[in-house]
Amino acid sequence: MRQQCWEKAEKIKGRDPERWRRDPLGNIVFGKLVGCPGCLCHDYDHIVPYSSLQGRKKHIRKLSGFTGYS
Repeated sequence: MRQQCWEKAEKIKGRDPERWRRDPLGNIVFGKLVGCPGCLCHDYDHIVPYSSLQGRKKHIRKLSGFTGYS
């Protein structure tokens, strides 16, 4: 599921899309920095509780790609 969220995130022109993306607030995040404090770090979150998404592939669009720690 994390890979699907990463793929949904906005790509940054001129940067490697496998490494760099923008979070929902427009902050630049680095793909390998997950769950740590810092301006390039991010973590995954759910707009809808994960338990209500069990077995519902169509609801992947409701997942937030990630949240930045800026």
